Amino acid sequence: ILLKEVGGQDDLFTRLLSDHPISKERVAAAKALLSQLPAGGEDGRERYHRRLAALFRDAPAYEAYDKARKAYDKGDLTRARTLVDKAIEIQPREAVFHVLKGDIYQKRYLEDKALAEYKEAARLNPGYYQPHLKLGLLLDSLGRQGQARIALENSLKLLKTAAALHRLGRYALNDGDYATAKNYFKQAAESDSKEGRAAFVDLLRIDLPENAAAYLDAGLGLNKNGQVQITIQNNTPFPIGNVVVVVETPTGGERIRLGGVTQPNSESIYTAQARWTREQVNAASVRVVSARLAAAGIDDVQ
Repeated sequence: ILLKEVGGQDDLFTRLLSDHPISKERVAAAKALLSQLPAGGEDGRERYHRRLAALFRDAPAYEAYDKARKAYDKGDLTRARTLVDKAIEIQPREAVFHVLKGDIYQKRYLEDKALAEYKEAARLNPGYYQPHLKLGLLLDSLGRQGQARIALENSLKLLKTAAALHRLGRYALNDGDYATAKNYFKQAAESDSKEGRAAFVDLLRIDLPENAAAYLDAGLGLNKNGQVQITIQNNTPFPIGNVVVVVETPTGGERIRLGGVTQPNSESIYTAQARWTREQVNAASVRVVSARLAAAGIDDVQ
């Protein structure tokens, strides 16, 4: 019908402008497929209703779960528990129902029961990351780090989260494996979340002393009195102090420790007593070789 409406046109221009080119070849292909189908066709009504039956049967379970979720968010754990039990009774094989029940137990400090629910959710749906993650975080809080590490690594295989990456980074740090720890922290820090920011703090703690130039820029200049100025630009959202720079000149280099704290995403200017000419400044360079996080402003991230 469409081919007739365009007058049987099948030129290149028509094909280029069409989202679904209505070519004679497509009409021929449709006719060829039609010839292979059973005579009279099949409306599929009976098969369709068989497929829908399970969905209709489980619909009350998901309605109960939605209400349980809202009750949990409001802090009504008793109602949330009643509703999630109803959902599980209707459909016991749905992993998210068991995850919520585990959350309710955890809120009530029933850690062993919470662990059992998270394990059941992971068994029912091993490809779902959340049960593994929640299991790992709870085991970590209980000091069972060996088991927690396995669960968190399993969660990472399914989905990378800042929470799992941060915890695994701290395990690597405790093992003295700084390279692995930094890798975990860097990945976690890509997340704009509390866990991501905490991971960035941990990354800066171990990386700033040796790799400060990755986070701080330094520049040389002169003030109006001809005194040498060193500018430090802090490119992190955290205060940084104990900055050490090396100033290189054609005659050698000098290591200088700068006082004070450079605030987040801002710059500090340090003025030296030395007076240089513009030519001397142009011939010199400065780079940050070490720094440390300042204590103030970090605690609220943890």
